[in-house]
Amino acid sequence: MEIINRLVRSATAERGADEKGIVTDEMVEMYNTAAQGGAGLIISGHSYIHPLGRTNAAMTGIHCDETIPGLRKVVKAVRRNSEAKVFLQISHAGRVTTEAVCGGIPAGPSAIPVRMSGEKARELSSDEIEELVHLYTQAVLRAQEADFNGVQLHCAHGYLISQFLSGYTNKREDKWGQDKRLFLMRVIDEVKQAAPDFPLIVKINSQDFVPGGVTLEEFAETCLLLERRGILAVEVSGGIPEAGNKSTRKEINKPEKEGYFLEGSRALKSACLKIPIIAVGGFRSLPVCEEALQHGDADLIAMCRPLITQPDLPRKWQRGENEVSRCISCNKCLTNSQGLTHCVHWTEQE
Repeated sequence: MEIINRLVRSATAERGADEKGIVTDEMVEMYNTAAQGGAGLIISGHSYIHPLGRTNAAMTGIHCDETIPGLRKVVKAVRRNSEAKVFLQISHAGRVTTEAVCGGIPAGPSAIPVRMSGEKARELSSDEIEELVHLYTQAVLRAQEADFNGVQLHCAHGYLISQFLSGYTNKREDKWGQDKRLFLMRVIDEVKQAAPDFPLIVKINSQDFVPGGVTLEEFAETCLLLERRGILAVEVSGGIPEAGNKSTRKEINKPEKEGYFLEGSRALKSACLKIPIIAVGGFRSLPVCEEALQHGDADLIAMCRPLITQPDLPRKWQRGENEVSRCISCNKCLTNSQGLTHCVHWTEQE
């Protein structure tokens, strides 16, 4: 697959669906704006494959066929306004949700609750795990029917696949714990069997940043296996809820603070990974993005928060405007629960 440039709009939770997980007109308009911004690849916010895997009441669903027409509108909005490719990110929260949101006790590979939430958690049965593999596959097929260019599996930030990969959250003694990569590989194998030519990429933790969590070495080994399984690109992220703000760090106000997951990207380059590496994490300025590409630390650059406050930043850079994002990394866009995801800080200022 070819894209028109090396800028990626990283998956950004929209909080723009109705109570059934179906896309609203406001969310379609969000992608209408995003498409005009100039990024070559747009990755949607995570969409849940089962209601028990939703993280908030306005999260987009890909759990049933009823969601397909709305998602197809998103794809049409992107294509109507740009030459960008558009991927759907699919996910299951696992233990990282609440009973009030998902309608049941949060469940993961092991009964380990999120330390800060106070919620209970339960261990998935082997039969439930097998069913989840099937649900991921069905979600991919729906994305294909909705005419997305591909799917990104969310394997980062402590969500379900991330939980299986991590010794911090996966304490199982059966096959799903003895081989912590088994769940992810089973999902990929079944998806490839059902949709062999449909592009599949992953977003994955380079490190969990907690004791017993995923290390750089484990991460690199996993990515080499993913390459052999036919994954087309890897987006390098990091952190789980117990790691605090390691996933979306604050106060990115100096060039040296940008690109805070590049250590993971470099680890993959050192491991001779051949598929494209997408770097994400605090990129705010064109010189830092260009340097990461020119030094061979990454093949594409992804941004999230800067494109919430300035969707047209890529277009400005393409016009030769060397503007630094106005994003102050306050993270209010992530914690605000009122309406569509938006830049709270500059909205308040204006």
